[in-house]
Amino acid sequence: QNSFYMVFVVCDQLFAFVFFEQFAWDFLICKVDAVESEKQDAQKVVDDLQDQADDLGATYNSYNKRLQSVNKEISDTEDAIASTTASISQLEKELEEAKEAEAEQYEGMKTRIQYMYENGTQSLFVSLLESGSMVEFLQKAEYVSAITSYDRKMMNTYAKLQTSIQEKSASLSEKKTELSAYNDTLSAKQDELDGLVND
Repeated sequence: QNSFYMVFVVCDQLFAFVFFEQFAWDFLICKVDAVESEKQDAQKVVDDLQDQADDLGATYNSYNKRLQSVNKEISDTEDAIASTTASISQLEKELEEAKEAEAEQYEGMKTRIQYMYENGTQSLFVSLLESGSMVEFLQKAEYVSAITSYDRKMMNTYAKLQTSIQEKSASLSEKKTELSAYNDTLSAKQDELDGLVND
């Protein structure tokens, strides 16, 4: 009866040990699985944060490049405005000088025409015919030729001045249009820059 009892106790302890070992093993596996799951979740969070950091870095680089580009465009436009403004000032000066020369030329021609009208062109030919000698005739003929040549030169100069004034006026108008366009571009670029800075 004692041996039966001993066998029963041994079997009971053996069963308890096996059961406890299985329970401990199952518990350990569950713990390992839980830790592995937490590790995977933590890695996913890290990966998501890294993706966000990469996206932010890319966005920053894009904004920074655009900011530099807009700043350069503004600088280039300001240079163009300065150059165009200088060209306008020079053209206005040249145009004023050409108009003064034209007015002076016009007054000279008007005086010459008035003289010719009052004295008549025939007086030149009469003066030629009244020459006392061939030498005097040739001198007077040379004088008439010089006057005619001078008048023709004056007319050509006057015509060139008028052409120059027309060309300079057209160039001035074109430069003013360019300046207006540059100012519009500058305003737009400054608005774009403000938008980039305030974002």
